[in-house]
Amino acid sequence: MPIRSSWTAKKVGILRFAKDYSPLYEQSRRILDSLYYIALAVFAAAFLFAYLLSRHITVPIVKLTKASSQVTDGDLDVNLTIRRRDEVGRLADNFNAMIGKIRGQIATIESDRDRLKELHAQRKQFFDNVTHELKTPLTSIIGYAEMIRSNGADDPVFFAKGMDHIVQESRRLHELVVHLLEQSNPRTELRADELERLDAARLLRDVCESMAFKAERYGKAIACAADDGLYVEGDADELRQLFINLVDNAVKYGDAGTEIDVRAEREATTVRCRIDSIGEPMGEAHLARIFEPFYRGEAGSGESGSVGLGLSISHAIVGRHGGAIRIESGGRRTTVRVELPYAEERGMFAR
Repeated sequence: MPIRSSWTAKKVGILRFAKDYSPLYEQSRRILDSLYYIALAVFAAAFLFAYLLSRHITVPIVKLTKASSQVTDGDLDVNLTIRRRDEVGRLADNFNAMIGKIRGQIATIESDRDRLKELHAQRKQFFDNVTHELKTPLTSIIGYAEMIRSNGADDPVFFAKGMDHIVQESRRLHELVVHLLEQSNPRTELRADELERLDAARLLRDVCESMAFKAERYGKAIACAADDGLYVEGDADELRQLFINLVDNAVKYGDAGTEIDVRAEREATTVRCRIDSIGEPMGEAHLARIFEPFYRGEAGSGESGSVGLGLSISHAIVGRHGGAIRIESGGRRTTVRVELPYAEERGMFAR
């Protein structure tokens, strides 16, 4: 800058001043570099956070989408493992619960379907058996009736034989119809006017005595040992039918030359009856269905007049009297066990 004299106002010289700004520029450069790296770090952190946040949201959604696609394709073996406490976690839990309920419902539907198939097969078998059992005696009766009408009067022997056969088949047909009516309209309990205090031992001994003649025809014997005073309360006709059915089965299906052991005794509040017979044992599959109507199974080779209703009716009679019945078989020995409630002097049922 020029220098002037204070007296003459003339320039007397020039003053020059210089300063080094390099440190200031260097400091500015370092500040700019720092700001650049800070901005870069903030950007990288923001990018990483955004990436993690997006994965935190999208990965469970992708899993849910994949799982829903599997369910759509019919694969219900799906289980999401998303352990979070936010809305996505609750959505995964609800999805798992929904799949569990669907699996349960499908299992129930399949079980019901299989049961319906089984019931349909049993119903078809039942009607097939009913048709066969009704058709057989009717065919025989019609055949003999037509032959008697044609030439029965000219042959007294054939006429008597045919009439005997018609009477026997008619009785068997009547018995079958009665049994079918009992099966189609089962009772679950006895009426009050049907109840009376009965000596089961006396009924059992009477049945064994009356069945002794049939046992002799089959080459067998019946040994009966029943304690006195085995009182039960129920229907005399039904209990007699129960004992007849059970003893008759032992007679029909036991081995010839063997003895049928019939015993009855009281144990605490229960009257226990046991019928032992020796013969071909029954398998587990047969025992599981032994009380089904018309089921004869392995015993189908027994008496030709059997239609497979005796044990079914016996099971229903025992149930109506508040008892239990079971059959055990093994080692060529079959045992039928019947348990009935013991009736005290005043009876066990309220009148």
